[in-house]
Amino acid sequence: MNFIAAILLFMTVSAWANSEPSHLYIIADGKMIVLPFAKLEKVDLETINYHPKFVENGKIKYSGYRIRDILKAYRLPKDNPITIVGRTGQFSIELKTQELLEGDSIIATHANGKPVQSEGNGLQIIYDDKTVIKYPHLKQRQFWCWWVRSFILDNKFRPTLNKPLEFKNTLKSELPWPRPYGISSVGDRPILKERKGILIPSYKNARIELLNGNKLEIDGQAGTKLFLADTTSNQNGGHVLHQVIEKDGQINTILANHYFLKSLEVTE
Repeated sequence: MNFIAAILLFMTVSAWANSEPSHLYIIADGKMIVLPFAKLEKVDLETINYHPKFVENGKIKYSGYRIRDILKAYRLPKDNPITIVGRTGQFSIELKTQELLEGDSIIATHANGKPVQSEGNGLQIIYDDKTVIKYPHLKQRQFWCWWVRSFILDNKFRPTLNKPLEFKNTLKSELPWPRPYGISSVGDRPILKERKGILIPSYKNARIELLNGNKLEIDGQAGTKLFLADTTSNQNGGHVLHQVIEKDGQINTILANHYFLKSLEVTE
């Protein structure tokens, strides 16, 4: 009986551990750094979540970690753009340093004492009252970022490749080219219908790792190619790998977009 009880306890503890993320990634000075939450002081914040899903709940007691504590080791100009990358990278947000660091905004792990459940991740950016009063645009739905995984502080990071490649191709698209962000308070970037980058015309498979910690494998499909686009018009650190169908420099179909690339290993 004691053995069974021990097994059940182990399973319960393991499930709890899996439900609570233990770290974030900081991308700065060309490096990806793991920041364990164990090194940070946990704090409480009672405030209104203006996302439409929660605003009717009134004030919620959150607990988590102050963003200014997370980034205290870095000297950042107040207008410096910071990218907050989520679970997929597609719906990341870009804010100015002063919008993140002037108040007591946190990365929340718990709401009213229970682990935050946000699309299987459990981390959510929560702004304090003073911050949303000073920056009212943060009340917009898009700025209440779920699935937080990493912070990109500058544009110095370069993906690692398993073979030397050069940006020597230009591809055109009839539709606006996909970009790795949902919304930005820094300013609008031009909409592009062509990009320079590296075209990989044939491959058996590709292993990729992203700046949010995700690792994926892409199987080569007949007629598809990989295109590692340059970062023009993207957020800081926004290297993107596209899986495309291309002919004579024209994109016919974009099958997949992998945002915020950390590394790429291609087998031909």
